[in-house]
Amino acid sequence: MKKADISYQEKLNELRLDILHPNSRGINFVLLEGDTDIRLFRKFFDLEKCKVETIPGGNKKLEECVDTLVNIYPLVLGIRDSDFIKLNSLEYNETNMFLTDYHDIEITMLNFEPVLNSIIFEYSSKSQCQHLIFRDELIETISLIGFLKLLNDKEQLELCFKSGFQDLISFTNKSIDFEQYIERILSKSPNTILKNKEELKRRVIELKSTNPDLLQLTNGHDLLNAFAKYFREVENKNGINGDSLGSAIRIVFNKSLFEQTTLYSSLTEWQITNATQLF
Repeated sequence: MKKADISYQEKLNELRLDILHPNSRGINFVLLEGDTDIRLFRKFFDLEKCKVETIPGGNKKLEECVDTLVNIYPLVLGIRDSDFIKLNSLEYNETNMFLTDYHDIEITMLNFEPVLNSIIFEYSSKSQCQHLIFRDELIETISLIGFLKLLNDKEQLELCFKSGFQDLISFTNKSIDFEQYIERILSKSPNTILKNKEELKRRVIELKSTNPDLLQLTNGHDLLNAFAKYFREVENKNGINGDSLGSAIRIVFNKSLFEQTTLYSSLTEWQITNATQLF
């Protein structure tokens, strides 16, 4: 069976058996959302003391898995994207669960200048003093997408966000054709409870007026796709996409940068409290 075909229940059963095996005594189980998280985080943990695994099914299944397993073994923890939790100032008290500093791990990585510089120097002629400005301009350009996703999260609108948006970006005007994007989203969202385009726009603009932290709002994959579109269209770097940029920043994001995150500090506290070794 391929790894991608394993169901949540099958993975839970596999981990339960692994945890109960005598050889797992004292081993930490670090559970993550997806394969790209594995590629990043396994280089930070002591793999003689930790097993780093992905849980199929998204954040909720990850939380459920950790909550189930800590009842039989205490050295189980999970790391998930913050998504909109911090932006909404929600208390997060899920057992042994830890959040990324910003919206997701990609935005967290791109908050570090060495990581940001690595992709802009590679694919752009911009001077270093422009890099943060350029990132923030891109974030602002696609921010309406983030606000629409935030609205969907807040009001459980059941919008489907599988439609692309890169072709709707104008780097000349530093804007996105948001009306066209909404039409795309609505065409793919038959179950949404709000089908009126103008009402959606009104509520999104209302959210935008609250002026939230855009690093907590913006989806990292969306930002990387916007970077990739810019590099292809403006810098003539063909073949660049969001996935390849994601791989590039994971390579650059090293242990010394990870150690500067709030996530690392929280994991270190957990390590001390549980008298174990993660790193």
